[in-house]
Amino acid sequence: MFFYLLSLIMLSRLYSLFRDEAITLFKLVIMMAIQLFFLMFINLTFELFVLMVILFSIGLIELFIEKKSARLNLIRFILFLILIIISLFFSRGAGLTFNNWCLSLAQDTFREFNPEMNISISGLHLIIILTGIFFLLNEANFFIRFIFEISGKIPVTKTNEPDKTELNAGRIIGILERLIIFFFVTVGQFAAVGFVIAAKSIVRYRELENRNFAEYVLIGTLLSSLLAILTGFAAARLLS
Repeated sequence: MFFYLLSLIMLSRLYSLFRDEAITLFKLVIMMAIQLFFLMFINLTFELFVLMVILFSIGLIELFIEKKSARLNLIRFILFLILIIISLFFSRGAGLTFNNWCLSLAQDTFREFNPEMNISISGLHLIIILTGIFFLLNEANFFIRFIFEISGKIPVTKTNEPDKTELNAGRIIGILERLIIFFFVTVGQFAAVGFVIAAKSIVRYRELENRNFAEYVLIGTLLSSLLAILTGFAAARLLS
């Protein structure tokens, strides 16, 4: 249940918080709708209603704070840590259980597309893998961006403004890098991780002549790789 709650929260935040702009009311509504949809797979109890209220309240708090603060990445990462605690509390202490009717309906819907399909929607292994993937897709980026901000290594344009083109490119490259490393670590192919990091360095070799840019790439690569490796190790341990 912990991994399920955390996965649905991260999935909803993936759409709403992928950009560097503050969350809007429209995106908040979409985020809440995604969360409510996946919460339908849990039996309706008073505790579930309390969880819904808490998630909605956190969304409103985030909407208010992000409009007032320039440290979006720090706020988002702190709220993510709070959401981890909430997910852990409700999975351990609230006694939430999956709704078997909804799960069966979802399984039947999948099997309509392929009668041979054998899927366990609530399978622990699947949820663990998805939790790791969702974390590396977006939540890890908040922490990395915050480190960039406090270290002053954000790439800038000639007018000394943050280079959004480079930052967005770095975001996409970082996502691919983390997912590949995560896959290699979970299957025990640790030597391949070095090749991924080396390949990235070779591609950006000429750009590394600029010291500030080289430090930006180095910090981003090391943090991104470290988070992916730790997440992969955690997933592998839980899957074993």
